[in-house]
Amino acid sequence: MPAVKIDGVSKSYMLGRSRVEALKNVNLEIGRKKFAVFSGKSGSGKTTLLNLIGGIDNHDKGRLVVDGHDMAQMNDDQRSEFRARHFGFIFQNFNLIPVLTARENVEIPLLLQPGTATQRRRAVMEMLESVDLADKANAFPDQLSGGQRQRVAIARALVHRPALVLADEPTANLDSKTGQAILQLLRGLQQQHSVTVVFSSHDPQVIAEADDLYRVHDGIVSRLPVA
Repeated sequence: MPAVKIDGVSKSYMLGRSRVEALKNVNLEIGRKKFAVFSGKSGSGKTTLLNLIGGIDNHDKGRLVVDGHDMAQMNDDQRSEFRARHFGFIFQNFNLIPVLTARENVEIPLLLQPGTATQRRRAVMEMLESVDLADKANAFPDQLSGGQRQRVAIARALVHRPALVLADEPTANLDSKTGQAILQLLRGLQQQHSVTVVFSSHDPQVIAEADDLYRVHDGIVSRLPVA
C-alpha cells in the first residue's frame, strides 16, 4: 500500500467572481519511506496539493487515500485527529510559538498523545539532540538563528513518529549553505526514522535529493525522472 494515492483529484477556488482551477485531475502514488518532491513555481498548485494530502483542505472530486485512509470519508474532528497522529508539518516560516522555548515547541505534538510528562521530556530531548540543539532547549525562537529555528521545526515534526512529514518550502527563507545543511539533516532523519517525506520546493538542491519527483505547473501534475 502506498503512503499516498491520488486518483483524479481536482480542486478549485473562487477568486472574486472567477473560479480558479488550482489542481486538475491529479493522479499519483507516493511510496512508503520515500522522499518525494513537488517542484514548481509559486502559484503552481504545490501548496494546495500538500494541504489536500495533509487534510488541511478538501478536494472537490476524485479520491485521495493517505496511509490507507480515504480523506473524504472523515468528518472535521476525525480529520483533525488523523492529522495529529499521522502527520508532521514543516513550514517555510517555521511557525514556532514565540512565547514557548524550543523544548516546549517540540513537545506540542506529544500533548495530544498518550504518555507521561517524563516520557514527553525524554522524547523531546532525544529529538533536540538529534538535530544538535540540546543545548538550546530553553532558548526562545527569537534567540535562535533561522537555521536553528528550522531544526526545532524538524524536531517538532518528527517527535511523535508520524507516518508522513509534509514540508512546504522549508529552505526558502534560508541562505544556500544553511538550506543545504537543513536538507541533509532532514534527509538523514527521514532515513533513520523510516518516514515518508513530501516536500514542495523549486530549490535545485532539494530536487536533486528526490526519490520521487513531480512537476506541478498550472495545476497539472506530471512525474519526472530522477537522477
